[in-house]
Amino acid sequence: MNDINIRIMRADDIDMLCDFEENARITEPEIWMDDFNKEDYRAKLLSLDIDNMRNYKIFIALENNKIVGRCDVMLMTSLMDFYKSAYIDWIYIQKDKRGLGIAHDLVSKIETYLIDEDYKYYYLFTASNDQAKKFYHSKNRSFKISTKEIAEKEL
Repeated sequence: MNDINIRIMRADDIDMLCDFEENARITEPEIWMDDFNKEDYRAKLLSLDIDNMRNYKIFIALENNKIVGRCDVMLMTSLMDFYKSAYIDWIYIQKDKRGLGIAHDLVSKIETYLIDEDYKYYYLFTASNDQAKKFYHSKNRSFKISTKEIAEKEL
């Protein structure tokens, strides 16, 4: 694999992330349901004060100062027992970079971050495409795949 650097995204990475998201929609239009407006997306990211977000982190995989993968993590603490858990909201690797271990490295970096911050558990919803299934069922990942019910309500 090429030299990939994985770290938490900073505000000065916003333009790079916008380029990454635009490219994702160009290379895989069949998986994106909504129209993408790069300037609107950029404005929304700028409004978040990314450098100071406490409950949400975007981990990025960089190759030659270009984002080739991202993984978004929501951080939660129960106010009942103060148990810390995380939800991996999104993993996406640039199509031509899949199969090189980038998703594995992103998740490993997140696991290290969570352990260092005293989180005890994380969960995610798996994607149903064949590449994603192969990743989640890999012996190297050791995910426990469950069939728990999810109660949802659209508002």
